[in-house]
Amino acid sequence: MRFIVLFLFLISCGKIPDSYPTSLPNYKTKYPIVLLGGAVSTNADSMKEIKEHLESLGCEAYLTRVDSATPVAHRAEQLKNELEALREKTHFEKVNLIAYSMGGVDARYLISALNYGSYVASLTTLGTPHRGSLIADLLLGRPFGVTEEMEDDNYFTHEQKENLKTILKNFFGALYNLSVRYMETEFNKTVLDDPNVFYQSWTGETQVSGEFGDDTVNRMLLLPYGYLRLRAGLNDGLVPTSSSTWGIPHLVKADHFDLVGVDIPNKTKYKYVNLFLTITSDLTKRGF
Repeated sequence: MRFIVLFLFLISCGKIPDSYPTSLPNYKTKYPIVLLGGAVSTNADSMKEIKEHLESLGCEAYLTRVDSATPVAHRAEQLKNELEALREKTHFEKVNLIAYSMGGVDARYLISALNYGSYVASLTTLGTPHRGSLIADLLLGRPFGVTEEMEDDNYFTHEQKENLKTILKNFFGALYNLSVRYMETEFNKTVLDDPNVFYQSWTGETQVSGEFGDDTVNRMLLLPYGYLRLRAGLNDGLVPTSSSTWGIPHLVKADHFDLVGVDIPNKTKYKYVNLFLTITSDLTKRGF
């Protein structure tokens, strides 16, 4: 009994526990949890693990799938279709959206531009570039060389050229939607928050070594981390801290991959499932 009281006290203080609890009633939210992934599908396995663990604690949870590396408007439309199919099947009144990275931009577009706010109780974002990321701006300004190769008639067949053009169009469209220029000058001026939806964000901050204790940036993120640290200050390796806060802000010592346990190139030591348990418990306390 003392352990349970201590555990609930730590959660109320915003602490993330070190081990998975086996059963506690405060993980059953009023509305279903719907998990949204990032720009690419590399986080699918860890998001599935999160969904299954939430379900094991009595929480009604679902995982959505949209196309990787495509523009926000396209992904948000796919998301709406998935939610409509789920609503027809389960007759939910509202849902709690928990969205990782680009998924948070998709969710904001869904709520505002696609008028889906009446079916959303809350939106929690993790590592979402709400004000864009200079990494996207950097990539948009650099030539990849692929388009030049596509102009060589001896390099690709006509069908291959057309397929690659579509892929590149979608990829650069997604990059543009994550750029500082687009988010600050277009998206945030037109895609406005719904006053009836609760918004909160979880922001990761990481380090090369020494600053924040045990957490260090994934080596795959070292270059973008260093670039952002010089240009935008503290960041999670892909998104600046100043960009990923939205609504009620929360901070965790983790890099962008840690937030959902993306194991590139090695399995993260960060207890990402526990972060989702903390979020779910908080949503329950707030009546969502």
